[in-house]
Amino acid sequence: MFQVPRDDDFADIRQWLNGGLFCDEAGIAYKFTGMGEDRRATGWPVYPDESLAVAPRNFRQSEIYLHWPLCGAVNNKNKKFALYVQRLPRRQYARTFCPQQVEVLVPRGYEVLARIGTRRNSLDANSNEVLRALFYPEYPANYEEAEQWLEDGWLSVALTRRVTLVKAEGKLLVFDGMTHVGHVMHRKLCPFTSTHHTLKVLKAFKGALQL
Repeated sequence: MFQVPRDDDFADIRQWLNGGLFCDEAGIAYKFTGMGEDRRATGWPVYPDESLAVAPRNFRQSEIYLHWPLCGAVNNKNKKFALYVQRLPRRQYARTFCPQQVEVLVPRGYEVLARIGTRRNSLDANSNEVLRALFYPEYPANYEEAEQWLEDGWLSVALTRRVTLVKAEGKLLVFDGMTHVGHVMHRKLCPFTSTHHTLKVLKAFKGALQL
């Protein structure tokens, strides 16, 4: 996060925030909704828990912090599956996170989305669910906890920003980003990739799996 420069004029602030999100000093994310006559920005809060949602807030220029959360694999707590969010290679005019600048994908998406009754085109990067996953990411502490999440009804779990586990019949599929790189059976990682790539993926399991 970095604070909006205090010497910027009214037009610049509008451009920097246009269509995007920003944070307050505490790190709470807000959807930018416009500028008032008093030159204050208005934002609608995006909290980790939907029950915490409140009315929009007005912000002085000194209270606005621009922020691009890390993209990659994140967990949708409401729907219990993992997403993969990637930044699109296009010119960006807003200086802060802008949903139009990312694409939301799902590892093994056809099967996962079919099982929860969600269409791929409904994965809107501006939805509160996706924004919560990005701005307030939560990951299992280790492989054992990821297994527990899967037993509790999760269809897929992001272990890190790169590595995702997806339920399949009799095994767990392993994805690096959107690439299927192997599967887990009997506490062993069975890779499809080079040794160098496999060793990188194996680090996400923190010693819980063997080759």
